[in-house]
Amino acid sequence: LVIGGRRDGHDWINAFADLQDALDAARASPGVIHEIWVATGIYRPDRGTGDRSKSYVMVDGVAVYGGFTAGATSLDQRSSTIESTILTGDIGVSGQSDDNSYHVVTCDSNITSSTLIDGFLIKDGNANVADGANQGGGIYMSGAGLHVHRCAFTDNHAVYGAALYVNGGLPMIRDCTFTSNSASQRGGGIYADGTDVPVVSCIFIRNNAVIGGGMCIYDGSPEIVNCQFLGQIAS
Repeated sequence: LVIGGRRDGHDWINAFADLQDALDAARASPGVIHEIWVATGIYRPDRGTGDRSKSYVMVDGVAVYGGFTAGATSLDQRSSTIESTILTGDIGVSGQSDDNSYHVVTCDSNITSSTLIDGFLIKDGNANVADGANQGGGIYMSGAGLHVHRCAFTDNHAVYGAALYVNGGLPMIRDCTFTSNSASQRGGGIYADGTDVPVVSCIFIRNNAVIGGGMCIYDGSPEIVNCQFLGQIAS
């Protein structure tokens, strides 16, 4: 994503000006666009409108990769630093959470396991509406099969599943880090309901909630493999 050219995403010179444009193009032409490469930088889902309901809505069959320098020609050229490509819900007053996006990323039951998000820092989502948008400040999934690889989640907030909320479906969470996410009820890192989601090689650090500071499994039998839980807080 760089400024200039036709902004049609054909190459780096003509990169889309906004990640939302790339997702919209993929959604408009199913099966045509299989990968979206995102240059290092900071991205917000609201297009500058301050609309808290806006999020990056995943497109089935599309892999979204972060960490590129403009001009890169292969996945191997991505930055090894996940924090270099940031999807943030901090869309209002900087550092003030009550006007942040409810969810930074969302996906529904149309999303299958052929869909991937890889190489992003996802932060500052705030799903704080008690009787509405109260789940999944970082990523909200409902019946989805999204694969989440090499992502870091920090400073996300929600009532349930501050960093990641999974309801049904069978996604895959691999090589991710969850740090300082906070749920006012359950699942500071992950809240899993009705799913056997595998959580593989992930690290949970100083997440907090009333129940399940790092992870809360409400229903289902998630497979947790080679993970570390360090300094969680649950009251």
